[in-house]
Amino acid sequence: MIINKLPIKMMVCMAGHVDHGKTSLVKLLTGCETDTLKEEKLRGMTIKLGFAPCIISNDLAFGIVDVPGHEKLIRNMVSGVSGIGAAILVISADDGVMAQTIEHCQILKLMGINHGIVALTKIDLVEPSIVKLRIQEITQFLQTTSLAEAMICPVSCATGEGFDVFFEKLKLLIQKIQIQPKPGIFRMPIEGVFIHQNLGTIISGIPVQGSIALGDSVEVIPGNQIGKIREIQCFSQTTNTGGTGQCLALNIPDFNKHPPKRGHNICTVGFLKVAHCFHAQIKTVPELKRSLNNAEVVKFHTGTAETNAKIYLLDTDKLAPQSTGLATIMLEEPLPLAIGDRFIIRSLSPAMTVGGGTILIIEDTKVKPKRSVITPKLTEFVGKYFLSETALEEPINRIEGFLCWNNSNFVSVDEIAKAVLLNESDILSRLNYLAQSGKVIQLSKQIFIHPETYKNLCATLINELNSKMQKQAACSMDIAELKTKYSWPNELLDKILSDLQNENFLKKIGQKLILSQAINTMPQAHLDLMKKIEQIYEDTGFRSPNPDDLASILGEPPALVAKLFKILVDENKIIKLSNTVALSKRHFKVAQDLVIKLIQENGKLNSADFKYHINSSRKYALAILDYLDSKQITIRINNDRKLATGYQFRLL
Repeated sequence: MIINKLPIKMMVCMAGHVDHGKTSLVKLLTGCETDTLKEEKLRGMTIKLGFAPCIISNDLAFGIVDVPGHEKLIRNMVSGVSGIGAAILVISADDGVMAQTIEHCQILKLMGINHGIVALTKIDLVEPSIVKLRIQEITQFLQTTSLAEAMICPVSCATGEGFDVFFEKLKLLIQKIQIQPKPGIFRMPIEGVFIHQNLGTIISGIPVQGSIALGDSVEVIPGNQIGKIREIQCFSQTTNTGGTGQCLALNIPDFNKHPPKRGHNICTVGFLKVAHCFHAQIKTVPELKRSLNNAEVVKFHTGTAETNAKIYLLDTDKLAPQSTGLATIMLEEPLPLAIGDRFIIRSLSPAMTVGGGTILIIEDTKVKPKRSVITPKLTEFVGKYFLSETALEEPINRIEGFLCWNNSNFVSVDEIAKAVLLNESDILSRLNYLAQSGKVIQLSKQIFIHPETYKNLCATLINELNSKMQKQAACSMDIAELKTKYSWPNELLDKILSDLQNENFLKKIGQKLILSQAINTMPQAHLDLMKKIEQIYEDTGFRSPNPDDLASILGEPPALVAKLFKILVDENKIIKLSNTVALSKRHFKVAQDLVIKLIQENGKLNSADFKYHINSSRKYALAILDYLDSKQITIRINNDRKLATGYQFRLL
């Protein structure tokens, strides 16, 4: 097998107006002609993306994407600049800056291409004075683009004049640019699909992240087809691996029956999904002749995919030219999307670039979320995690941002991985860093939560207890009831309860939660009345009154007495054995210890005899024994009681 020994440092795209000589310049750089269709060569136009390697030196090369200049095929330019590191902007000396030169520069800026060089071509067709004039015009034009610092090199593809200087400056540019590999799963927007008579399905494109190797399984999104890679080629050279920024052709025979299409994505299995709805930051181009309207339908381009979309502006009703705003975007057809993806939007008629942006948050819904809910939340998100256009290219920002956005619950490592398209090992190393710096909370090895989300969940529990206290005249809640309502994992619930107890928001007694506020804000008269109730049960021992009789004994309102009695029960100061029998905590523990002692001495306890041991009636004896049965401290066998297995762990 031939292995590609010359690494491709990056991909460089050719941009510029039709017939300004892009393909001729590529041929000089690479020896390849990227105009591949005979009928289009006659018209001097590049219709399909052409890829070619350019060798700078013995140990360095870069790949060239000859982006088409034809306005009707602008979608090919968007796909061409996905994963591109720099641009060669071609402007002819006889024409100068043209309409499509402007539009191509708009797209380069919107897609984040900030490095480039200008080839001022066809200098053999004009006088030197015109060349100087064009250089001045282009210098001024570039100031409003992302290529403001680009060098301008006069060159003639016909005579070769100026080419050596252009090549040296291009070489310096490529050497200066530092390309960082993008971690994460493998993902490649599909540019083309071909069926080879012998090999089967061949898929081409430029990966935007991750790497791939022979024998790896990949998935097509949409469609969820899974296949194994039989062969990889990079610029027609067979190789064992491929990755970000390389032009790849993947041979995947498993897709022969149902070949994927341009616009689909090839990726690591089990991560990427399609989406109908997402939130984004949008920038409109300066040359836009009118404002972008709320709910306007546009043509949406990202990677190699396109569809119609409706733009719902969030922080304004109209977005003026050269403005930035937030929007919810609803796609007509679902597309494979990821947080941080860049996109272009174009008007339907006339067809022209309106603007572009970055995907901030992807929603798992086909229904547009409410503007009033999303706007403040997204504004806060941008203020924290999208301070620059490249912020979401950093995996740690995507992770923290996703955790913050998902502020209603905890998140598993698997959910984070699928949201930000990173492998679990990459996720965990960054989560550990965030946890150590206090930016996330680790609940277990696999479960994490954002501090703001955790704070909200603590408030949710306090509000739940407050609501119950007000609506049901109760100040406690069973933990089992809480678990049923919220389905929180034990790690999360345990931490919330522990922290709220430490901060004196609530008390946990047994399996009950008591809101501290219910006690702390109680009038002194009610506190005094609670002490009287507690003393009554302390004084009456195993002949205590029926709880329903307390109000008449005390001469107080029944509702108030019932509420205060329940607080004492919730605090375990009074043990309610049944609807008619209750004991003070001290007397109950005496009875409990006595039952255990008698069974240990005799092997069992006769129910009828127990009343004599406590010097009370059958009603109190049975209430105590039945309660111990319910707590799995004792077991009833006919009229006898025995100790339950593990009773020691359930004692009061």
